[in-house]
Amino acid sequence: MISKKRITGQVLVIVIQESESSLVFREEAVECRETVEIARSSGLLVFDTVKIRVQKPTSRYYIGKGKVEEIQKLLSGKPEIASVVLSREISPSQQRNLETFWQKSVLTKNELIHAIFAARALTAEGKIKVELAGLKYQYSRLPGKGKDMSRTGAGIGTRGPGEQKIEANRREIKDRIVRLSRKLEKINQRRALNKATRLSGNIPLVAIVGYTNAGKSTLFNALTGARVFVQSRMFATLHPTVRKRFIPSCGEVLFADTVGFLRDMPTTLKDAFRATIEEIKDADLIIELIDITDPAYYLHYQVIDQTLCEIGASKVPRIIVFNKCDLTPDF
Repeated sequence: MISKKRITGQVLVIVIQESESSLVFREEAVECRETVEIARSSGLLVFDTVKIRVQKPTSRYYIGKGKVEEIQKLLSGKPEIASVVLSREISPSQQRNLETFWQKSVLTKNELIHAIFAARALTAEGKIKVELAGLKYQYSRLPGKGKDMSRTGAGIGTRGPGEQKIEANRREIKDRIVRLSRKLEKINQRRALNKATRLSGNIPLVAIVGYTNAGKSTLFNALTGARVFVQSRMFATLHPTVRKRFIPSCGEVLFADTVGFLRDMPTTLKDAFRATIEEIKDADLIIELIDITDPAYYLHYQVIDQTLCEIGASKVPRIIVFNKCDLTPDF
């Protein structure tokens, strides 16, 4: 499940980088920009950003005590800041400790991404995938929450209420995961049948891929005359759409709009949407869309290339299309 914290109001974004990280300065700027955009896409107002380097993560707060106190001084004078967003995933106990110290709700970038997917999922399939991803994310973080629960009355050979509560939550989540996984398996089987029918018709498939918010749906609408939802925000498209169009000298062609890629996509969401993304490897042609106005377009290209390799689509013929060239005079 997605975090039950109320995600609203102004937030302070903290971008954390480890000193041993291979990221160069420009890539750190990309991390900051993406975290801010994710916060805004989830409906938050970004008050300010703070960059922190962590030489060695601490067990209590992940970041050093001095930085924790420094952020506390900043927050104490800004009552309008309701929450703090961290660019890096931390343990549930570290998250709780920071909330206790700062007296503010603390959210991670992955939590916000899950929340965005949950808000954008409109189809039955999309809702199942997003809920399944959220449950797996929550399940992975349950162990760290056990110590946060009361253990009053626990003794030798007994279990405190905290341990009992976490075990009950674990069973409940596992049962729900099993039920949703079965539903998703049936959906994937229908998808496989539809794919087999399409392939038997010998109609070429062109998949439009790219980084999130690169303009894939806009291009898809222009090529097919469709009216797929378009908005300048991250993950506007969660459910792949396929439309047929007659192309002179080629005949009928199927065009597919796909889910946008993202650097450091949460594994839970990547696994949930894998069957959808893997259909790209069956395409006859890939149109790889790059937003040339984005300062990090070169990193986006690397993410797209890596993702296509992961799903076995690296050998599918590709056409690289640079979007928004008219907005870049020097291109």
